[in-house]
Amino acid sequence: MRRLVLLGVFVVFLIGYSAQKYAAAAPPTFDLDYLRIVLFIVFITAFVPFALMWPAGGLIRGFPLFTIFTLVGSVGSSALAFAAFWYFTVSHYPNAPPLWDLVPRGIAPGLCVAAILIMNRWLSQRSRPPAVTT
Repeated sequence: MRRLVLLGVFVVFLIGYSAQKYAAAAPPTFDLDYLRIVLFIVFITAFVPFALMWPAGGLIRGFPLFTIFTLVGSVGSSALAFAAFWYFTVSHYPNAPPLWDLVPRGIAPGLCVAAILIMNRWLSQRSRPPAVTT
């Protein structure tokens, strides 16, 4: 049940993030090519960090260490993925912006992914029955 809640919250986040990304600079009429670009950005900045950090986080035992690892990993991978997308696809124009102007655009999805994963771990620790010692 806990995994269904985790995946449900993540799907709601993906839908909202996709809609926000599309509406940010949407053309006046529906454009399928623009939608593909938006979905690719959502894939590399939200889905890939989630897919990497969920199993990797399972290897970390302590909650404080898991929290730090998840925050750094999710935000870092999301920010670097957005910067890589920009440099490999958009920066063919002269005067590409510096990396530090692009990194903040990937921080928000990374923070959301980290929050979803940390919330899942926290709820799973709260739902465990206490250890019985005899």
